[in-house]
Amino acid sequence: MHGVTASSPPFALPDYEVDRLLGEGGQAQVFLAHHRTLGRKVAIKVLRHNQDESMARRMLQEGRIIASLRHPNLVQVFDAGQTPEGQPYIVMEYVDGAQLNHWRENHPLTIGDALALTGQVAAGLAVAHEAGIIHRDVKPLNIMVETRTGVAGPRFCAKLLDFGVARPSGSDETAVGMIIGTVGFMAPEVYDGEPTSASDIFSLGVVLYWLLTGQNGVRATKIRSRLREGRTNEPWRQHPKLVDLVLGMVASSASDRPQSGAELMRQLEELRPWTQFDQPDSSSTETAVVPSRHRGSPALMAALVGGCISVFLGTALFLVGSQYMSHTKPPNTPTPIPPIAPTAERPTAGGPVAAPPTPAPPPTPPPSPDEVAAAVPQTAPKPAPSPAPATGSAAPPEETLPSPPPPTTPPLPPQDASATESVPAPPAPTAPESTPPPPTFAVGRYPGTIQGRAFSLELSGSASALRAVLDLHIGSRTETHTMTGAATLKGDVWHIAAAESGGKWTLQGTLSGERLQASVAIKGKNRGSIDTRRTQ
Repeated sequence: MHGVTASSPPFALPDYEVDRLLGEGGQAQVFLAHHRTLGRKVAIKVLRHNQDESMARRMLQEGRIIASLRHPNLVQVFDAGQTPEGQPYIVMEYVDGAQLNHWRENHPLTIGDALALTGQVAAGLAVAHEAGIIHRDVKPLNIMVETRTGVAGPRFCAKLLDFGVARPSGSDETAVGMIIGTVGFMAPEVYDGEPTSASDIFSLGVVLYWLLTGQNGVRATKIRSRLREGRTNEPWRQHPKLVDLVLGMVASSASDRPQSGAELMRQLEELRPWTQFDQPDSSSTETAVVPSRHRGSPALMAALVGGCISVFLGTALFLVGSQYMSHTKPPNTPTPIPPIAPTAERPTAGGPVAAPPTPAPPPTPPPSPDEVAAAVPQTAPKPAPSPAPATGSAAPPEETLPSPPPPTTPPLPPQDASATESVPAPPAPTAPESTPPPPTFAVGRYPGTIQGRAFSLELSGSASALRAVLDLHIGSRTETHTMTGAATLKGDVWHIAAAESGGKWTLQGTLSGERLQASVAIKGKNRGSIDTRRTQ
């Protein structure tokens, strides 16, 4: 490749044999080689001939920086020096993988995978930041990913590389007017020439947004506006904690971001297990981060709508047909009548009628009026009495009517007036028990320390209209944050929730008597805990 072979290497090193070119940029080339004695594969980064002296110094500085840092998520440096031709070089660990932007194209990611990759890079940055090193160019091209098979733990390992533009915190080695970094991944303070470790977190936040959405080159201002809109079908946006994490990483102010890789790792640990975001409910399966490009296509939607219409019409026709068949019968076809109880109804040609208590007798002449009167039940109204016939015969006496059946329940025993008076009267209403008054909401001053800084918290107002003024003493200056909210009583404890205008600073906790236990957060990130008592 590019004319590089084992027999004609572009440079010669006594302990290494160059195999092939791995990649190149405008300033340097990276070759695959192996140690002649150990047989270990290495990557050798060599500066091009046409680079100036400042680039040579930067290359050697990169070697020294990486050599001082040891972590599984940082590429390891074995050696550094100059070739016989005078070219600076660095001998580094060979990562059998691909740059993150290429690796992602061939490896579908879940939300959990994106968080795991971010956590690995944050772990490497934590070591660098602890040593006072700012990377200044965190981006997918500077993250190598090695796929792992048949091993316990993650199925991939991310390694941060290219500390060529890194510098110690607080140093001023960049030329005046020179901006170091990659547009789209640089924090606002980098443009002002004041990078901090929080600048690396900003860059990693842009990388995380790209991992979650597949949208590359989106500026942080656009990311923030999109995330605050709150209208999306992306699976990861359904989790407010994830949205807050990304918003915090790409915050415009460095003080609103995690201040180091270690702090970012703590926030990521609070979201574990990361796989919970891949399965929002028990019925779902692993959710891909980037939606399929075929989702929502017109052909697929037309097929789904057509299928639903077919099912609906088929069901309607089946129901109509069933109703029609249940009310129509072929002509001249006798209908079998199952045996029925004497009191049940049976169908006849003239419609349903009540069956008599005994089998129907043969046809008889119409009954006489006397027989009709005798067949009338006792519950029917009595006919009006008619005058006796002239022959002197009388209507059948009432004693000949059939007597009603005896009652099915035994008669109640007779009760006298005294028995009715013995029924206990309902108890007289009693006055409700008096409840003790709620505990007093203890307003006043609550001093203490938070993360080693002295503070004074003044609670005033009432439980329904709470005002909390926090004076935070930082060195020789004092920051004042005024928060408003309310307190609700649960048992004997007041639960407090207050926020600054705009929601940047928030206070949440409990007030039991005169003891205040609370936490202070900035943009949803916990900045410390308070445990103090009122002094006045």
